[in-house]
Amino acid sequence: MKAAMIDMMLENNVRAEAIIHLPTMLAQDAWPEVAEEAFMQEDPDEIWKAIGIEEPYDLDDQGLIHEYLRDERKWGYLVKFATPVPQDVEADHHRLSWGYYAMKWIYADTYEKACELALDWREEFVERKRKKALKDMADGQDQLENFGPTCPECGEGGMHPREPEDPNCDEFWCGECLFNEPEEGSNA
Repeated sequence: MKAAMIDMMLENNVRAEAIIHLPTMLAQDAWPEVAEEAFMQEDPDEIWKAIGIEEPYDLDDQGLIHEYLRDERKWGYLVKFATPVPQDVEADHHRLSWGYYAMKWIYADTYEKACELALDWREEFVERKRKKALKDMADGQDQLENFGPTCPECGEGGMHPREPEDPNCDEFWCGECLFNEPEEGSNA
């Protein structure tokens, strides 16, 4: 693997979680644990979608799966990649932590090509998460502009000015707390 690709993987926070070389790791009846987990225990739809072919009729027969992959000329690498999920997203930056990450199976004829595809996936993934977070923030801003802040008493929305006659009033309460507030001078 070229040093430039390794650098790109490090710079973009992409790592390989599992690497399965289909023609050599699945050739025997006793598969390595990583292959058995991927094909027999994880979501098989995701695996076959990554490989790009329909799943065989019998997902419990390792020999059949190997033969099927060989017949379909799938002699490449099935790699599970991971990247941190962007957090605290703002317009021009976000925070990453390996404590919260997403994974995706990718198939390619070479490991280098799988890494290239992983970098593409990571870019699309981060951009999709960034756009969603910015949209959610904009929706929250719209909520604030249209309905005011949340109630300081109960934290609910649907706010009303505490003194509706006063245009400079900057205290907002939800309807329930506004009308159920104890009157001045009472001991409630």
